[in-house]
Amino acid sequence: MTEILDIAHEMAQDLFKVGVMDAIMVHTVDALCLPSKSSLTPEDIRRNDSMHKKGIKTHEKEIP
Repeated sequence: MTEILDIAHEMAQDLFKVGVMDAIMVHTVDALCLPSKSSLTPEDIRRNDSMHKKGIKTHEKEIP
C-alpha cells in the first residue's frame, strides 16, 4: 500500500472504533486499499503450472 492508502486505512479503522464509521464503509475503504490484481495470460498460467509440476518456485513462496 502507498503511504496515503495506509493513512486512509488506519483512519477508517480508528473512525470505526469510535463509532463514527459503520462496518460497510470500513469494508469499502479496505477494498479500495487492496493492491490491484495482476492479470495473467493463459500462457502465464501454463508456464506457472508447468514450473510448479517440475518443483520450480515461481514466487517467493511455492504455489500450492
